[in-house]
Amino acid sequence: MFTTPHALLFLLLIALTTRAQSTPDVNRFLENAQVKSDFGKVTLIANDPRPLVQAVEALRDHYHWSINYEDPVYRPSDMSGVKTKLVSSRKFVTTFEEVSGTDVQAEKHRVIAKVVSDYNLSSNAGHFAIRGDGPGGSPSVVGISAGTVETTPIFDTSISMKKQVRSAEESILEVLQQIELRTGIKVSLASGPIRRLKESQVEVGAENTEARKLLESVLWSAQGSRRLNYKLLYDPDLKHYYLNISVGD
Repeated sequence: MFTTPHALLFLLLIALTTRAQSTPDVNRFLENAQVKSDFGKVTLIANDPRPLVQAVEALRDHYHWSINYEDPVYRPSDMSGVKTKLVSSRKFVTTFEEVSGTDVQAEKHRVIAKVVSDYNLSSNAGHFAIRGDGPGGSPSVVGISAGTVETTPIFDTSISMKKQVRSAEESILEVLQQIELRTGIKVSLASGPIRRLKESQVEVGAENTEARKLLESVLWSAQGSRRLNYKLLYDPDLKHYYLNISVGD
């Protein structure tokens, strides 16, 4: 794994402040979301500065699904403090019918849709939508607003990238550079499995295509035996996005 220095500080502040919430009450942050199944009903409990991130990661780990996540454009007023970079969110609880049947994609979409819908009805920061499957059936949970005004998700940006063989790392950096050229907004590759990204050779490119689709194609091509997922976090003070890539089960 690699992590850029500024991104490491950003992530470390979140982790340290989360762990500091150690009082034994129901409102303390959880290190991981809880997933409990009982008589065909599943209850998922997340308590984190970004509870939907924690919920998505719990679904990913529990069901071995590939799911991506993108922050909305949070405002400074959505944060609990300039120094901590923590979103002012609360405990989030959702329930859904247990996964069943053989149509994995349909079940995955059903569960994610229910979780996102319940989150949007909660009092937590941000409003989210589900963007369609990328290669291999990886849906993305995408922030579309932080307040009352909808914003265009940064990975909705239409970009062009010459199709040629590059390392996965170079391909990802090219996608992010093209986004910055189109929007003026900085997106940095903050962390990921550096060896795999450097060694994996991929051939990805297209004209006037959503950046998300190109990124998903790169990750799909570089995944090997274990899928790659991404998480995109936003810093409202710096107006800067940080892309984090992780290896799934």
